[in-house]
This record gives sequence, structure tokens and C-alpha cells, in this order.
Amino acid sequence: MRIGINVGSTQVDAVILSKHGKVVAASETVIQDDETVLAIKEALVSLIRYLRDTDEVRGVFIGATSECQEVKLGKGLAKTGLIRLNRYQSQIQPLMKWPKALSDHVVYTQSVEIGEELDWFNYFQESLARLKEAEVEAIAVVGAFSPMDNCSEQLVKESLNYHLPSIPVTMSHTIGSIGFLERENAAVLNALLSKKMKNTLKGVKDFLSSLGFHCPLWVTRNDGCLMTIEEAIEFPVLTLGSDSANSFRGGAFLAKERSCIVVHVSEGITKIGTMIQERFEESHSQTYVFGIPTNLRMPHSIVLPLGEEKQGALGHDIRHGNPSEKTLREEVLISERKGVSLAERHAGSSASNLEDQQEMWSTLKQSELDREAMTQYVERVNDSIEELQIYDQELPIVVVGSGAPCMMQRLQSQTREVVAPFGYQRCHAVGACLGMVSAEVDQVYHLKDQTKAEVIEEAKEKAIKEAERKGAFPDTISIEQVEEYPFDYLQGEVIRIRVKAVGQVKDS
Repeated sequence: MRIGINVGSTQVDAVILSKHGKVVAASETVIQDDETVLAIKEALVSLIRYLRDTDEVRGVFIGATSECQEVKLGKGLAKTGLIRLNRYQSQIQPLMKWPKALSDHVVYTQSVEIGEELDWFNYFQESLARLKEAEVEAIAVVGAFSPMDNCSEQLVKESLNYHLPSIPVTMSHTIGSIGFLERENAAVLNALLSKKMKNTLKGVKDFLSSLGFHCPLWVTRNDGCLMTIEEAIEFPVLTLGSDSANSFRGGAFLAKERSCIVVHVSEGITKIGTMIQERFEESHSQTYVFGIPTNLRMPHSIVLPLGEEKQGALGHDIRHGNPSEKTLREEVLISERKGVSLAERHAGSSASNLEDQQEMWSTLKQSELDREAMTQYVERVNDSIEELQIYDQELPIVVVGSGAPCMMQRLQSQTREVVAPFGYQRCHAVGACLGMVSAEVDQVYHLKDQTKAEVIEEAKEKAIKEAERKGAFPDTISIEQVEEYPFDYLQGEVIRIRVKAVGQVKDS
């Protein structure tokens, strides 16, 4: 058996999934006073009575989707320092396009000019004193050329770890791609989230041990794969898009569909994505987290808010592509006469549990204004579904989330199949149980003594060995992605290779 847990912004959902893929028990716990760990504990306790022995459980899988809410509200974020490593003074200011509510948590920034050799030690004593004075709780180190040469970032991290051993240090090359600003933004976001993620996961791990669980604890990533607890504490930013990955995968699994379009309707927002042969498509466009451009890899999805954002909010959590391109799709559904949006109706309903949420959805059709707005909204959902359909086949529509019953009725037609599978309201938690172990090799190679084919094969072997080391069953490991990034502007043959291997979790 497996236990899946989804930590949302307002509640924790948990399920027990049998080895045959059946949901044998489920629980729901409201998060009160930001006590996330307490809510997770209560959810686990409510599931224990369905187990004969804790040794039946082969793994606990957590989807930490509440991290987006922490960023949005600015709660629990670490006071962060940013150290830039450049060969010359950059005219580009850090934290461009950041909301003030987030940039205020970056309490120290420094730009270090480097030549052929990093003269870090000339800056170090001053930096150390200023970091201590600012009482930083996390540090992001960003080298302009670190994807090609990460030695500078490594050197700075080693120095900081020696003198400030309790402070986590994020190196940008461990997270990102070539784009400097996007990589820097992702690294700083990672540092901001480090304190909250560490406290949450360590609290859960200790509680599981006290209950007698001896199985591994896994955390889901943006790409639907799994991280160990140590990896999640080091790279919390890689969990920000896991809610979409888990809901799409969980919805398809519950509906017993290998290929389908999943429509997730809940909490004032609808997300629509495609599953093809049990895999979802990754977004190839830039990802914006609260308007901040990043290089994070997320599932491709269409996001439709149910109404207007409240004044002072940071905007929609995650979206792809240029924000201006989404204006028509993401315009608010608001009554000009009453000035009340569907999202405000949703927020005003205090829908703290599934029954309340379903009641809220049913009341949306009572007034003429609500019916008109809902009709427009469903049209947008239908347009998005048609946009994702494959030209040579009609994919079934799977509707999940608290608003699934209401939305399913509106999407039904004689020409397509629309289902809301049993357990639709727990799709996040179910999807968390289905994650694969992954390992990536992302490295720059100089093609002097090796051919491109040889370095790709070398990278594949490294990725497979790493996936097995992390807990993947050897016979199930396969290479999922091989990407090449040539550096045409550099002398000599230089190429960046990114290889991703995935495999099923080996039962402990």
C-alpha cells in the first residue's frame, strides 16, 4: 500500500492506495492558523485505523502544493541574501519584475566582479559580516556563466558552508538553464522557500517515525517525478508546479484512461492539461511564478481563473508564455451591474470542505447574472479543451476537483465522452502516489577527445545509475529525454547535454 498526501492552501487530503490501485481510505483535514504540519499529522492519524500494520505501507508520497500559497502570502519565507558572480558590473538589476511583497524578503545583495580567477576571498570577510548583520536565513549564489563552468559557485558555497554551516546555500546551476535572469529568479525563490520546506518535511518525517512507519518519504516535483526528503529540502522550488502534475496524472489514473484531457476545477481556478500514454507534456515556454519569469519546467496547462484577483494579491500562481498573450483567456468574469465575480462568490462561501464546495457550485446557477457568467466561463473551458485536442482523435474528457460534478454536466455532449471518476476530489493525493523516480544529468562537454554520441551515451549511463541509486526498480528504468544545446558562439566544439532517466519506485 501507499499513502498519498496533498498539502493544499486550505486543507490536507490523504488517501491509502492499494497495490492494485484502489483507493481504500481517504481523509480531509482543514489547515487552521497556518499549522500545516499539524494538519498533515491529523490526516495521517485518521488513516491509520484502516491499516492492520504500518509495515503494510511501502511509501508515503507528499505533494507540497501549499508552497505556492506561502510565496503568494509571503508567509514562512526565509530572509535571503543574493550573491552575483560577474566578469563585469552588470547593468541589469536583480529581482526585476518582482512583487514588493516578495522582494522585501531579499535583505542583502552583492555583486562580485571576477576575472580569469575568482578573487572571492578579497570580498569574503566583508560579505560574511554583512550577511550576519542582515540575519540572513538562506543564500542564493548566481554565476553569470555557471551552466558552462560552475567552479565559482562551488567555491563560494564551500566558503559559506564552512563559516555559516546552518544557512542553506542555493547554487543557480543546480536548478537552471542558460537564461541568466530566469536562473537567478529560480535560485532566489528556492532560497526563500528553504526554511518552510525544511520545517514541514522534518516535522512530517519525525511524526511518521513516531507512528512506526519505516517506509521512504517522497515529495513530488513539478514534472510529476519524485524527490527524496533531502532533495526536497535542498530544492523546494522544484515542487511549485507539482499540483498540476499530480492532478492530471491522478485524474487519468482514476478514470482508467492512458490518454485524455484532464479538467481540474477547484478553489477559484480551473487547470486543463493533456495526458498522452500516461505522460503529460512539459511547457516549452517561459514559466511565470506570480509574474516572475523563471526557467522552471512545468506541465503544460491552460489556467482559467474563476474571477477577479483581490486587490493586493500577487496574481495567478503559475502560467506559461508571455503574460500579455493570456489577456483574453484570463480576463475576469465579473458582473458590471453588481461588481461581484464568481471568485468572490467562491471566497465568500467559506467552502472549507467538499460538501460546502459542491453546494457553492450548485448555487452559482441560481441568479441570471451567475448563469450568464458561468455560461461564458464554460465556453472558455470548452475552447481550451478544443485547443488541446489531437487532430486525428477525440480524447475523452476527465473532470476532477471539488467543482467536477457541476462542470461535468455543463461539458457533456453527444459527441464526446466526459467523466468524473470515483475519487475525483482526491486526485492530487492519488497522483502523488504514482510518481516515478527520476535522475537528470545536465552537463557541458568539450568535444576534444570524445564524439557527441559518446558523451550522450556517457550521460545516459550516469542518469540510469543515479535513478537506481535513488530507489528506482532497475528493470523499469528508461531514458525519457535527451536534449542538446550547442554553444555556437564559443570557439571549439562545446555542447550541453541534458538527459533524464525515470523508473518505477522500488518497494522497500
